[in-house]
Amino acid sequence: MADRTLGTMIGKGSVIAYPMEQALEQHGGGLDRIRYQQLGSADVLTALRNGGVDSAWLLDPVWRRVDGEPGYAFLGGQPPGEPLGGMLYGPSLLNDDVDAGVALLRAYIRTVNTYFAADYKQNERYVTYLADLLKTDAAILRSTPSLRMDWEIRTGTTARLQAAYRAQGAAEGDSLPESRTVNRSLYEEAVGHRP
Repeated sequence: MADRTLGTMIGKGSVIAYPMEQALEQHGGGLDRIRYQQLGSADVLTALRNGGVDSAWLLDPVWRRVDGEPGYAFLGGQPPGEPLGGMLYGPSLLNDDVDAGVALLRAYIRTVNTYFAADYKQNERYVTYLADLLKTDAAILRSTPSLRMDWEIRTGTTARLQAAYRAQGAAEGDSLPESRTVNRSLYEEAVGHRP
C-alpha cells in the first residue's frame, strides 16, 4: 500500500484510522505510507472498481458488492467488541443541562437495546423499514451481519485512536488522557449505575 491511494468518505481524522492501522500493520504497511482520497459515500466503491483508488474503506452493506469477486481482498475491519462511535456532547449537555444530557443518552441506549439487540435482521418488518430508510436493497442489507450496536466506549480506545491519528498525520502533540476525552458519568446515571 506504500504510495497507494485509499478511498474513504472522511479521509484523515476518521475513527477508521485505528482499525485501518491494525490491518495495514498486519500486512507490513502503515497509515503514514498511504495517500487518502476523500469521496462521497456513493463514489467510494465506484472509484475502487474503476481504478480511481487502489483500496477503499467500504461500509456495510456496500462491501458485499465486491465480496468474493476476483481481484478484491478483505484486509480488516471494525475491531470486534470495541465500538468506535459515540455521543459527542458540548458544554450545553455536558455541563449546563446535565439532565438533558442524561435523558438523551437514556433514549439512545433504550433505542440500541430495543431495536438493535441480538440479530435484529431476523425481523423482516424491521429490515424492510431500514432498507427503505437507507434507500438500499433489503436483500443486500440482509446479506451483511447485524451490526453490534454498543454505547460504551472501552478503556483505552481513545488512546488507540489518538495514536492512529498521529500515525496518519492528522494529529500532533501529546495525547489527551482518557479522563479528558470520555465522560462515563452521564451514561452510568442513565443506566442506573450512579446514586
